[in-house]
Amino acid sequence: MLALESTYNFTARGLAQTAEISRSRSLEVVRHLDSLGMLATAITHTHSIFRLSDTHPLRPALTFLFEVESALTPRSG
Repeated sequence: MLALESTYNFTARGLAQTAEISRSRSLEVVRHLDSLGMLATAITHTHSIFRLSDTHPLRPALTFLFEVESALTPRSG
């Protein structure tokens, strides 16, 4: 979702739920991606909302890799 939908916004908690990882691991990953400049962040009164930065030079490559992965991953139905 992060790289496939350019308008996908998420919180660390939402990312943890979607990825089925712990909230602490999600925060660790978000902090690391943010330190690399990979995320655009919006701060509200209660949440930090993230999305992949459209201007980061690796954004096109990440999008491509996740598109290929999505195409090759069997869907459960």
